Formats: sequence, C-alpha cells, structure tokens
Amino acid sequence: MFWIVLLLSSIFVTQPKTPEDLRWKNRILVISNVQSEGKWFSKANIDLLETRKLLVFFFQNGQLVNSNFPDSIDSEKFLKKLHNQKTVENWVLIGLDGGIKAGGKEIPDLKTILQTIDAMPMRQSEIKRKDDGNN
Repeated sequence: MFWIVLLLSSIFVTQPKTPEDLRWKNRILVISNVQSEGKWFSKANIDLLETRKLLVFFFQNGQLVNSNFPDSIDSEKFLKKLHNQKTVENWVLIGLDGGIKAGGKEIPDLKTILQTIDAMPMRQSEIKRKDDGNN
C-alpha cells in the first residue's frame, strides 16, 4: 500500500518547469526588472503570443510577477538564462531549440519581438504548414 501511495503522489506532484522542459514546445521571453508587463497580457496580445507559442515571464527582484504560463516554474533556472550572456541582459528571447535568439537592456517591444519570431526559420515553417493545411 505504501508503494501505491508513493507512486500516486509522484504522479500528481509536478516538479517546477525549467526552460529545458519547454524546449521544442514553446519560445520563451524572460524579462527582469522592467515595468511594462501589463500590456503583454491583454486579450489581443494573448492571441498573438499563443499563435507564436511564446511564453512570457516577468520577474522583479528575482521573483516571478506575471506570466502566461499556468504551471509552476523554477525561477532560478529561467533567470540564469539572463546571466549566461557575456553581459547581463534585462530580457532574452529563447527559441524553440533552446538557443538565445535576442536580448537587450531596454524595455522589449512586443511588435519587435513578434517580428523577430516571425523571421525565424522554424516560425516560417510553421506558417507554411498552416498555409498548406488551409488549401
């Protein structure tokens, strides 16, 4: 009986997600110490983020303050992506392959981030598959 309880508890207790867990499923935008998270999560923008498989994580002083990701995360591993650069960035965009695609110190602009994603080869492939499916 003990083993059954242990097995069931391990199934239902989920571990906090890391950037590696989201690799090949989502693009990730990690933003730290920038005061503009509200506009990112408007109804119109949520649709744009979902279409591009983009998860946005806003941190203030090392704490997650807003995201469009419903599960718990390992904040330390997400913030580590900001500090793995040659210079410390306030934001980084991570592609489906887990690689850093863009970053900066200024407040990231939603339109620029979306244009950057739309120019990525994997995104172009997604758009082409969608267009081919509608014909």
